[in-house]
Amino acid sequence: MHIKRFKGRTAKEAIRYVKEELGDKALIIDTRKAPAGGYVEILAAVDQDVDGERAGTKRTQRETHLLKELRELKEFLLCMMKDGKRPVARMFTSLEEELVKEGLDRRLARNLIFKALTHMRENMENTGCLKKYIKNRLLGSVATRDPLHPRSRTLMAFVGPTGAGKTTTIAKLASLQALKNNKKIALISMDTYRVGATEQLTLYGKIIGVPVQRVDSLDELVRAVELHTDKDCIFLDTAGRSLADRDHLRRLGELSRTMPCMRLNLVMSVQSQNEFIYQTLDRYSRVGIDYLTFTKLDEGGVFGSIFNAALYCGKPLAYFATGQHIPDDIEKATLKRLSRMILNTTGGIDGTA
Repeated sequence: MHIKRFKGRTAKEAIRYVKEELGDKALIIDTRKAPAGGYVEILAAVDQDVDGERAGTKRTQRETHLLKELRELKEFLLCMMKDGKRPVARMFTSLEEELVKEGLDRRLARNLIFKALTHMRENMENTGCLKKYIKNRLLGSVATRDPLHPRSRTLMAFVGPTGAGKTTTIAKLASLQALKNNKKIALISMDTYRVGATEQLTLYGKIIGVPVQRVDSLDELVRAVELHTDKDCIFLDTAGRSLADRDHLRRLGELSRTMPCMRLNLVMSVQSQNEFIYQTLDRYSRVGIDYLTFTKLDEGGVFGSIFNAALYCGKPLAYFATGQHIPDDIEKATLKRLSRMILNTTGGIDGTA
């Protein structure tokens, strides 16, 4: 199964692009008009790969399930309109807009509401119960995990786009582990692209009393790690580069293959647009990310992108950075914290709101 987005100045033009690339058998999953930019975006799928070869019976269960849910959602909405159930239709729209306002992907929001309404047919006019069901189902689909196990050695590379806050996140975690948990820490900088990146990390290292080393190649990195066999945690700072920089992603792929024990923590800003987050996940998933960390939670009150990202790639959330203060403004990602980020309800998955 091959799923792809197409953009055109009009719906007719976008559909033409779909047929040209995927053929007449392509299934139109979703159509939407951009609020700004004057283009139409179509999400289409075909039971073939990019080269046009038949996927046959090898369609994954996840893709099959997704398409089935999308079809059921469209059928449900159509039935609502035909039956004239206006109160339900108004409730659907109201809940959808509330979730979208909180930053949740519209398609995800629709799917959650559909499940809630179909699950609670006899109580679908109770908005509070619907919200509680949606919230619990959403939280139950997201995983959280602390990568820094107290009894095992940790090698972790922090990767992600420019300006996401990788270096500051490393400084916060290194400070907490060294000063609070009495762990032996080493910091390594592989960021030779950004001016002053190594100097910034070196300054942090001096403040908290941990060694900092710069490396310019994968071979140097391997030797540097070997020099720090006595350390409990080794944090690697990498350069933030454009998503179109294939050489950067290739080098990260080589890092994963050469050092399979190195965990990759993808750092992104919670204020990024959903489309940019999806593109970032698509690119970095090719090199095998292990965790997600979100920064700049202090710069706004909309956190739906966190849920969008976690559900999109299926990776656990590790940390949330809530400001610039080191080491105070960082916390472990927990269901309790996530419960306070979505929908103003009581009785979340952890019993709190």
